Amino acid sequence: MGADRARFIVERLLREGKEKHAAVLVYLLHAGQALEAELRRAMTGGRYLADARTAGKVVRELIAMNLVERSSVGARYKLYKLTELGKAVAEELSQKLEELAAPAELGARAGEALSWAQQLATLSVLIEATAPAHGVDTQPLTRRLLMEAANLLREAGLGERAAQLEEVAKRFREPSAGEAAAVEETLAWIRAALARSGLKPLDLEVVLEIVKLFEKRSASARWVGRVGRSELCSRGGCGRPAELEVEVAGGVARLCREHYGRLLKRLESEAERRGSASLEDLAPALPELAAHRRPSSSRRR
Repeated sequence: MGADRARFIVERLLREGKEKHAAVLVYLLHAGQALEAELRRAMTGGRYLADARTAGKVVRELIAMNLVERSSVGARYKLYKLTELGKAVAEELSQKLEELAAPAELGARAGEALSWAQQLATLSVLIEATAPAHGVDTQPLTRRLLMEAANLLREAGLGERAAQLEEVAKRFREPSAGEAAAVEETLAWIRAALARSGLKPLDLEVVLEIVKLFEKRSASARWVGRVGRSELCSRGGCGRPAELEVEVAGGVARLCREHYGRLLKRLESEAERRGSASLEDLAPALPELAAHRRPSSSRRR
């Protein structure tokens, strides 16, 4: 009876186009519990806070439907979480949305690409809804996750949906010079975490770990700008013009685009093997981060 009721409620939500209600339920399924501000952000896909009046109406309707319950934390804050019925509805809804998103027939490789895309897109919403409460601006990371998800959708043969997701991604700002490397390192860590989980949704504790990792890497390893065409890549024997410099542990290494791409793949491989990896961890073993290094302060004098 409970499963039938959950399916009936899901069909009603989808039929009536209650996207904000669905977003709250799916978010709480991953987060466990949340403040109203986090729910308001989840209603917009993490881009901004939904209107307070509209959000309040959505939450009240979910409470009236016995899908969400509210508890007080002190005098000012209220926490929201799913009821048992709400959890059943959210699980059914999440599965239904995945079925609707998937084409009728997909090859194994395309199906895997779609699974990765769905997890990255969902994770981007969770990160963008969680980060502001911890004082971290993760817009560049959210943009990168959505762009990566769009690339995977295109690989799965869903070009139209990929283009739509790219438009959403462009609403988030591009990384600054000090954030680009941190974005790529964090993405490598996320890929490893999802691979270890078997592409299962990551819980809120892991989302918070991702937010803190991005904040830490933004401060310790960063792009410092383009290099003149007269300078060559730090990788011995490369000979290509160095296009970008990356600052690591107080030094600066000059890299061409190809060797930076290889560096990111090494990061991803190390993250999958060890659970985490950073440019600083790899610096002693990689010539491109050791050769021709100079203190970052010297270039600013």
